[in-house]
Order: sequence, then C-alpha cells, then structure tokens
Amino acid sequence: MSPTKVEHPRRDGLYRAVFPGAELRAAQGDGMPTLVGHFAVFNKPTEIASFMEGNFIERIAPGAFRKTFQESKSIRCLFQHGCDPDIGDKPLGAPSVLREDETGAYYEVPLLDAGYVREDVLPGLEAGVYGASFCFEVIKEQFDDEPGVSADNPRGLPERTLLEVRVPEFGPVTFPAYEEATAGVRSITTRIAIESRGADVMDEMFGTWATRNPERARSLVVDGEYREVVAYKKTPTSEGSWDGPANRKNLPSPLPVETAREAFAWIDETRVEDGNIPKDACKFLHHLVADDGTVGDADVQACSTGIGVLNGEMQGTTIPDADRQGVYDHLSHHLIDAGKEPPELKARSADPDSAEARWVEDAITALIDAGFTRESATEALDVEALRKETSEPPTEGTPEPADEAGDRLAEVDEAPADALLGAENAHSGRSRAIGTNDLPPWREDEPRTPPWRSQEG
Repeated sequence: MSPTKVEHPRRDGLYRAVFPGAELRAAQGDGMPTLVGHFAVFNKPTEIASFMEGNFIERIAPGAFRKTFQESKSIRCLFQHGCDPDIGDKPLGAPSVLREDETGAYYEVPLLDAGYVREDVLPGLEAGVYGASFCFEVIKEQFDDEPGVSADNPRGLPERTLLEVRVPEFGPVTFPAYEEATAGVRSITTRIAIESRGADVMDEMFGTWATRNPERARSLVVDGEYREVVAYKKTPTSEGSWDGPANRKNLPSPLPVETAREAFAWIDETRVEDGNIPKDACKFLHHLVADDGTVGDADVQACSTGIGVLNGEMQGTTIPDADRQGVYDHLSHHLIDAGKEPPELKARSADPDSAEARWVEDAITALIDAGFTRESATEALDVEALRKETSEPPTEGTPEPADEAGDRLAEVDEAPADALLGAENAHSGRSRAIGTNDLPPWREDEPRTPPWRSQEG
C-alpha cells in the first residue's frame, strides 16, 4: 500500500534503521565481543515512505542526540526493539559509549554473556546480517511542506530536519533480504507497530487510511483480501534494449512474493500462498531478469511502456482504477532516477469497459433473462440518462438511479421484483471473474472485514 503525503509527520513512536550499522569488536581473551557502530547518520537526506508516517524527506542534524545522550542514563540496547518473540525486552548489554561524532550517533555495547545473546543474537551479528535501529521522539524540528524540487528531492516532497530527539532504546534489527542489497536508512515504524501491537494497530491503520482513500480501499479489499501496488524502492536503472517476454520467461511460476515485489509494480495479494505467487498474478514487469531469475536494474523503456499501458495503449490494463496512480508513481520514480521526464498519466475517459457501462450492460442482460426485449430493457433503464446520472454520486435527498430505473421498469412492463438485484448480482460475478471489485458507481459498499481479521475466531 503506497504512502501518502502528510501535512506534518507524527513526532513520537518512530523507528529508523540503517544497514549496515551493527558490527562486532572481538574481546581480549575468552570474553564476549562488543557491539559497535552508528545507529544514525547526520545530514543524509532520506525518503520516508511509511504507511503510518506518510511520504517526505528527512535529515538528522548534528547535535540532535547530544541532550538525550547527556541526560539519559537508562537508554537500553534491545534486539528487534524488544519485539522478538523469544528474547522479548531482555537487554543485550549496557551501553558503555554513546556519543556523537562526525558521522552520526555512535555506540559501544559490551554484550552480556547470556544464553539468549550467545545462541539467538550473536550468530547473526557475526554473519553481518543485522542493521542498527533506534526508537525516538521528536523534540525539536524544522519542517518545510513546500521545499521545491532539488537534486536530493526531485519530487518536491515535504522536508523535515530533526534538531533534537529523545532516544529510549536502540539495537540490532533484521532487514529483509531484498533490502540488504542497498545500504541506507529505512523507516520501520509501521513494521515495529505491527509486531508489537499486531492486528489492533492494523485495524487502526486501515481505518484511518480507508477514511482518507475510500475508493482505493474498496478496490484493495476483495473478499477480505488485499491486492496492491508494490512500494517503490530505489534501484539502479538501465537504458538498454527491453525484451519483456524474455525477461518474464526467466522468472519461475510460482515465484517467491519477495522476488515478485522486486520485479513488478503490481501484484494480486489474494493469490499469495505459502510465500509464493503465480506469475500471471503479477503485472507491470519493469526490471531486468537474468537467466537464473535474479532481478536486476529497472529498465527505462519498460517503465515508459508501463505508463503507456496505464494510459490505454496496448489494450490497457485490468488493474483497479484506484491503483493506476500508485503504479504510475512507482514507474515514474524510476524514470526520474534515470534523469528522464515521465510521461503524463492521463485521466481514464469513459469507455465500454468503464464501471458505469459494465453495470448498465449487465443490467440489460439480466432484464432480458427476466423476459424483457432488449428494446424494452433499454427503454426502462434509459441508458444515456443513467450514464449522465451516474457520473456523480447522488446528492442527499435525490432518488438513487437504481430506484428511478425501477420506476421506469414498472412503467414499461411487469418485471420481477428482483430484476435489478439480479442485474447487480450478475455484475458482481462478472467483476470477480475479471479480477476487479466494481460496484454500481452510486452505491457505497458496506465496510468489509480487514483481511487480518477474516481468519480469526
């Protein structure tokens, strides 16, 4: 689910992770090693693209940690911010050094000689697979909601500079395999919130987001499951010759969902099973794929072609309308990375495959099945009038188009009472068959159970 711009980012319960950021210094003799590194880097512009926080550029100014390091004697070093199911909030050791240097926030933590450290944490530290992360609250900041476009901010996102923060704890965290390939900073606020509060925070997140994005929410939740745009991640780009079928052929089917998210801009989450997804449930391939299935650079031609498909070229796309902008943002971001001007995303014009036209056609078909001639069904529905009336939702106090159509039916012929209901059911079945979730455009759908609740109880 793609993040949204926010007027002002949240200030507490925040988490940032950097990779690499956790190293070991061997102890003299047989003692435990010392964990060392930087859990934050100064003056590094980082795009925060977080479901909970929004989308903006963030920098940490030198001096931001000075006060919290001086005043707090209880900053803890925890594994996975205390969310690991086996270790919990047991400390890894007491920090012996916490200070700012030219790079950022530097730490040293002599590790405890405890079984959970030696057996559960130390092997990963020795293998170098952990990053370093810190929890923080913003005390002082500078925020610019209209900074303009720059080399560090090519899309003109809002910018925040952290001037003073309070840090209660920090420590090593795991990074997904596909993120380890690129060193840098990540927001893991959403991930830690979900790991610590589970379904409750997901309900809260989904409710807030769905209120702001009702159309997209309805398109994402289908029979209690998600289908979604893949979040953009910065990768190298390539301007070589693009052969879509050849690159697609190099991917297995089914393929790991992590690999699908590396290669495609949209995947149907409803078809993920045991961590794998069929290849035909993935759309907008735009990364080069080696013969062994390794996903590589984002291809400039593939991104431009994908935007063309969004605009109706090459027979267009069947992804939900509400996802078009998210896929466009993903593909255009790669083009901007390559120094290219993305083509404009055109508004989708009314066409025979629009939601309105499909519903009207399904209604006519259902009425014919109920004994109407096509002429009488068309007259009853008054297709052209319905198209105009359904271009906008009805205003308060105005009869719904379905009610008006029912009145016309009664005038033309004696119709089964459930004729329009049958039309709607026919349309719903067709929508599921083609992988969409369209409803008659004037109808507000009842809220669906979030997918993480659908299997509980």
